[in-house]
Amino acid sequence: DVVEINTNSIEENSLEFSIYPNPVNSIISLSGVNLEKVIIYSINGKLIKSVSLNDINKIDVSELERGSYIMKVTSNNKVGVTRFIKQ
Repeated sequence: DVVEINTNSIEENSLEFSIYPNPVNSIISLSGVNLEKVIIYSINGKLIKSVSLNDINKIDVSELERGSYIMKVTSNNKVGVTRFIKQ
């Protein structure tokens, strides 16, 4: 018997995007194709902020405390993750 197993590699489901500036003071910009949602977590994994994106793709992070954060971005069932520093 032949058993076929379908798996998706991480690369197939990863989303390519970039953020700037990093470190950031107040407004962080994202560039990528059809970015839908951003979720920001503390470095300890606590949910800090969730934002639905529009054509502008800018997020105000001025209210965040100084430190490192994790950003999860979704688009078309793909996910990308990066870190940023709030000054």
